[in-house]
Amino acid sequence: MTSAAPSASRDGSAAACSPSTPTPRSTSRRRSAGRSSRVWAASTGWLRSRRTPSSRRCSWPGPRSRREGDLYATPVPSLEPIAGLGPIDIAPAYEVVVAYLRRGIHLGEFPPGCKLPSERDLAEQLGVSRATLREALRELKGAGYVDIRRGPGGGVFVRQRTMSGAELRTWFAEQGTEMDAVFEFRAVVEPLAARRAAARADTVLIAELSALNERMATTTEVGAFRQADLRFHLRIAEAAGADLVRHAVEEARAALFLPFQPLDLDQMRERTVPEHERIVQGLKDADAAAAATAMEQHVRGTAHALASGSRRG
Repeated sequence: MTSAAPSASRDGSAAACSPSTPTPRSTSRRRSAGRSSRVWAASTGWLRSRRTPSSRRCSWPGPRSRREGDLYATPVPSLEPIAGLGPIDIAPAYEVVVAYLRRGIHLGEFPPGCKLPSERDLAEQLGVSRATLREALRELKGAGYVDIRRGPGGGVFVRQRTMSGAELRTWFAEQGTEMDAVFEFRAVVEPLAARRAAARADTVLIAELSALNERMATTTEVGAFRQADLRFHLRIAEAAGADLVRHAVEEARAALFLPFQPLDLDQMRERTVPEHERIVQGLKDADAAAAATAMEQHVRGTAHALASGSRRG
């Protein structure tokens, strides 16, 4: 049975939003209805009232009785359902956990080889049941993101995958187009972030970036190198002073997940550290053009190095 929410008229009568006969309302209830937003229910074709905070209220005039001088004297035509709207797909809890942990792995927050917190602690931190967490971990294991080890010293570990030359070439052949698009996006957004950051850089930012680059120059762990590299780029995006720019850089980095290490650590260090130094120097000199150019060259150089590494494999 479908009910319709009436809209109160100025002369005290109520005009229905649907063909059904409206139920009379008291004055107080009419006021309450006036404070409610009108939400289109696409599944039924009628308007229903849903109370929302006034700051987020959406106004819809609704049909009203004819009255001289009434702004709404002309009947309002029926609203049509918005094209493309449909039922909202609410993901199961375990899928939300999978997405959260996968994103952390992509962004290097959980580097290869690291051990995740215990099942009890992780479930508590995420606010889910242990059964939900177990289902999420099984999904991640099946996708090759983690290993689950039992017994003493066991736990959930982020996988460090290795690939043969043939596997490497196959992976790049399948993912190359998407990677090209992500790097092209980075080559546009990250130089913009560097340009904006150059006008805002202070001694604290320069010191932090220099420390991150020094960590990359000295670490012997690939995971630590990746974490420092990620933080270097995100810190510049944050310094740009625009949330959308920071978010765009973060999303691009999350999308650019490599399930393997195509270059060895020394190769990465030899190329990345000097390029980062040029970016930092541009920021330090408040030279927006130099910082942006150095960043673009770095991003495009990274794309070229990855592609070359796949061909050599």
